[in-house]
Amino acid sequence: MFRSKAFTIAFSILSVLIIGLTIIFCYLVFGSGRAALQEALTGTTEAAAEDTGAPANETAPSESIEAAASQDSSESGSSLKEETEEETKKSSETETEEKNSTKETTEESTEKPDESTETEESTAALAEESADQTVRALRADEDHSCPVLLEDIPESGIATIIKSGDNGEGIVFHLSPQFDAADTPGNLTNYSGAFDIGSKIYMLNNGTPFLMYKTIDGYYVTSSANYISYEAKNVTQKPDPVRIGDYGYSEGEEIVVRVFHEDGNTVAFTVYNFSPAAGELLPVLENVIARYDGSGFALFEYHNTDGQNHQGKIGFEKVEGAGYSRRVDVVFDSPVAFRTGERSEIVLHN
Repeated sequence: MFRSKAFTIAFSILSVLIIGLTIIFCYLVFGSGRAALQEALTGTTEAAAEDTGAPANETAPSESIEAAASQDSSESGSSLKEETEEETKKSSETETEEKNSTKETTEESTEKPDESTETEESTAALAEESADQTVRALRADEDHSCPVLLEDIPESGIATIIKSGDNGEGIVFHLSPQFDAADTPGNLTNYSGAFDIGSKIYMLNNGTPFLMYKTIDGYYVTSSANYISYEAKNVTQKPDPVRIGDYGYSEGEEIVVRVFHEDGNTVAFTVYNFSPAAGELLPVLENVIARYDGSGFALFEYHNTDGQNHQGKIGFEKVEGAGYSRRVDVVFDSPVAFRTGERSEIVLHN
């Protein structure tokens, strides 16, 4: 193809322009002209913002995202840090509370074992007492104001040997209130003499109360009138041997009172249910010791079915012109249950 001279000149000029524009473009995009281009664009944006009322200095999208991400990360880190500190604080407080609770529990359990033991013992004692709903005389190991079995009772007098045994073997003075052998260590045998008495005791002999005198030097001796005569220095009321015996057999009460001993200071007795058909005696209030108080009655104490301790009294009356000589009157502050029903008072004759 043939080209004209004008075409050649035009093509050359166009090529130079293209090369020049290419150099300028590369300079603006990749070279130092990039900053100038950005400033020119920023100026154009600010000018547009002023014309439209839009916020100036608006950050490029990528930079905004990075800034938001950085802010979120910072806030998240700060929040996480605060939550971590708060959780650590709570954990510390919880551990402190647990330690204090453990310490208080330990101190409480350390300081109060005796109270727990005392409470248990007290509860057991109350339970045992409330469980005991029997009618009975009080024991020596219980609180009491009247005399009881197996306990020394103040007494003052003189005991004199009037018979030196059935075969002259002598009278044994026992170291303990019991009829043990004459050769038991500590026992003494006397054949005669008078001995000062400082107290007396009701011990059990074949299941019933029997009186022994106690000398001022600590030996116990029988009170049997077959071997010993006794003179009391003081008596509350005149003793009456006729009072000793059974009351109620010939009456329809089905109750019998048996008096084992009476000496003007104390009385020992038992109250029974009596079955006339079978002729049997069943103890209701057994082996009671009473002490005269100067009113004609002797006072005693007993435990009743309500689980409580109560007081009663027993007295005797001489009767003339009847088929019997004595009458006994037993009064209970708390009614006692017999086979025929509860009774607050019993009056029987011998």
